[in-house]
Amino acid sequence: MRLHRAISSDLPLLVVALEEEAVHLHVSQLPVLVTGAGKVNAAVAVATILGQSSPSEVINLGTAGALRPDLVGTM
Repeated sequence: MRLHRAISSDLPLLVVALEEEAVHLHVSQLPVLVTGAGKVNAAVAVATILGQSSPSEVINLGTAGALRPDLVGTM
């Protein structure tokens, strides 16, 4: 578990499993929690953080294993 940036009650907390996912979110200046892969890691990390802080909301993001440089998609 690794937290990037301080949590604030007026900002959402972005949650991802991998640092490779987090690197794309650092431009947002929002706090990013990297939990490690798996439901248990995610649950433990989020519960730990919510026991210490109160973000405005928690947004779970993921790539479902699609982190490949040659993969191109649309938004």
